Amino acid sequence: MAGPGEQQPDQTTVPLSCVVQGNFQPCIEDHLLQDILVYFVFAYFLAEMLIKVTALGLTAYLQHNWHKFDVFILCGEILDFSLKALGFHVEICFVLTPLRLFSRVDEMRKLVSMLLGILPMLGNVLILYVFVIYIFGLVGVQLWAGDLRYRCFLGEDIAA
Repeated sequence: MAGPGEQQPDQTTVPLSCVVQGNFQPCIEDHLLQDILVYFVFAYFLAEMLIKVTALGLTAYLQHNWHKFDVFILCGEILDFSLKALGFHVEICFVLTPLRLFSRVDEMRKLVSMLLGILPMLGNVLILYVFVIYIFGLVGVQLWAGDLRYRCFLGEDIAA
């Protein structure tokens, strides 16, 4: 169980990452402050991962699925920085960085786990929805049978 002060850096760094992404302007050449903040957030999460790997060991650290997700995001950011150094501005993991919030806040983690558990049931609803749309399409084709063809046009009295 984490103490009250232990989550404080995470609760400020993850929203900082979201603010950096909200202010992202790709067309501006010189965005030094934004680059500094991106590197700071990356360094914070990299240091956090390295400290946890040192304390727990690599195998114990990777047993937790949310830690695997953090490693995936960090590897993607390392790839982004490498490609940026080579002159390719791809920003592969730019969208995934705010998702760190899911692994940091217990309520968000529970909510995401619950939503992922509901997905099989939503698949059945999706199949039923597609079936109903298909039936309505068949009924529409049979009822109108081409009677509405070439009916969508602007009349002569309507100015285009």
